[in-house]
Amino acid sequence: SHFASFFSQQDVTERIFPTLVKCAFQKSTPSVRVAIVGACAGISVKAGEQFTASKVLPFIMPLMVDREMNTKQVC
Repeated sequence: SHFASFFSQQDVTERIFPTLVKCAFQKSTPSVRVAIVGACAGISVKAGEQFTASKVLPFIMPLMVDREMNTKQVC
């Protein structure tokens, strides 16, 4: 999640986050979804509360309740 510190807030919100959204909706494995959720943690720090509440949380919630993922992967 520290990767986001290398990018501007605009890059994170306008380029990186939309790319992660596209990746998540491709046929992906639980390990890919875990990586996406982890990346979203870094995005949240960089992008701020408003972006996190309006974009990141609604996006990651369905990923976190995926039946293919176990508690260790999500937490």
